Amino acid sequence: MDGFQKLQDDIKKETESITSYTFSPVDEAMLPAFKSGSYVAIRMQDVGQSPSHIRTYSLSNSSNQKTFTFTVKAEKAQQITLNDKLVDTPSGVFSNLLNERLSVGSIVELSSPFGNFVLKEDRITSTEPIVLLAGGIGVTPVISMLRTLTENGSTAPIYVLYAVRNSEYHAFHDAFKSISTQFPNVTYHVLYSGPKSNDVQGEHYDTKGKITAELVNTVVGSHASNAIYYICGDPIVRSCTTFLKEMGIPVENINFEFFGPLGTHM
Repeated sequence: MDGFQKLQDDIKKETESITSYTFSPVDEAMLPAFKSGSYVAIRMQDVGQSPSHIRTYSLSNSSNQKTFTFTVKAEKAQQITLNDKLVDTPSGVFSNLLNERLSVGSIVELSSPFGNFVLKEDRITSTEPIVLLAGGIGVTPVISMLRTLTENGSTAPIYVLYAVRNSEYHAFHDAFKSISTQFPNVTYHVLYSGPKSNDVQGEHYDTKGKITAELVNTVVGSHASNAIYYICGDPIVRSCTTFLKEMGIPVENINFEFFGPLGTHM
């Protein structure tokens, strides 16, 4: 771990269960620059049975060398279907402790940013189409990538397809809408797999269901075949990488990272 950082901005509730935390250096030095998609490790003391515990979270802001922002979903115990079987998942001890322990002014130990699922610098200046596919809380590196692209004046056609359960788990909606309104080269499309009774199609989401090859072809259109793809979030990585390969997208144009407590690598 590299050093201590101070929680210096308001803690922002993105949804009831998803929270963004912004930190700055306690010594007011410049933070290291990072590529969008990077994550940081945070160490906390006295977590469960361990004297210290480390978790990693993707940065959701763009690099400014002043702040690190990461966004965390507080995982609650639930029963899900996995491989056609019902599985009980425990609550996320660490993610829930962040909500309980952190307040403005809290001091934590953070690492420098690292990771391989990053937006390469040549993508920022390239005019080749970019497709960002996000599932659930896997949206955090995607919003960072989009912010970096637009803040640096990218003119590439950019498509964001974001699949989430419903409005209760729908993070960064206002940010995505604002960016897509401000930048005509950005297309933003939201899918809900299980809309709530008060979720309005056309207002909260665009399509009911999951990200499919048909949807990609519909939203991305003629750019689908020559775009660079970034995919993050369980379980969409496996399904999206499979159909993209079936669409004939070159492997080198498909970038992905599993994201979530049940992630299993291919």
